[in-house]
Amino acid sequence: MSEPRFRLLEIEMLRRGVAPRHARRAMLELESHHRDLIEQAIIRGETLEGAERSAHEALGSDTVLIERWAQERALRAWPRRWRAGYVFAPLLGFAAVLVVEIMTLIAFSSRFSVALHHTRLPAALTHDIEVLQSVLLLWVAPVAVAMVSGVLAGRQRVELRWLIAGLVVLSIFTAQMNVRFVLTGGSPLGVVGAGIGFSTADLPLELTHVLIMAALTLIPAGWLRYREIARQPALE
Repeated sequence: MSEPRFRLLEIEMLRRGVAPRHARRAMLELESHHRDLIEQAIIRGETLEGAERSAHEALGSDTVLIERWAQERALRAWPRRWRAGYVFAPLLGFAAVLVVEIMTLIAFSSRFSVALHHTRLPAALTHDIEVLQSVLLLWVAPVAVAMVSGVLAGRQRVELRWLIAGLVVLSIFTAQMNVRFVLTGGSPLGVVGAGIGFSTADLPLELTHVLIMAALTLIPAGWLRYREIARQPALE
């Protein structure tokens, strides 16, 4: 009967922002202390049932136990100590994806640039590849990063406003970007090239882009956040 209580205490500590390793340690310490209290009560002549009941009472209420760890700032998980970090976390995640993309293009260019001099590519194929790269980098990647952020925010129970702010920043950043990826073949024109830039030349179009991207990122990320929270049982 005691095990469910300590497991629920651990879950609630995680919800309150205690780092997983500290929440686990707290649960083990409470469980060990609870067993010691039971042994002492049995030595005093209490029944096993009475000893368990008195041990639970001696530990204190769940609220007091949770507050004891939750109020210790040093024990809190870093996302809870620096919740404002979620404003920039999606953007940093997208930057990591961007770096991987650039490194991949560099590797591709180094490996196949010579071969492209001997391969003629239709102009339509070159255009389609460029469009695909743009869609993957400026639409699919931000949405994927947003969904990961939603899961992490849900597990850490970070307030929704921080997640929203981070995804809005990400949407504004990606709306200002433009990507160019050129892949042509045939001697002497075979080339692999890429470029990334920012522009504010057409603000109405970019504002529309921001709104669409914000909707595409916020809806799945918010849903995943609440799903993660809902999967965690509450204290009874």
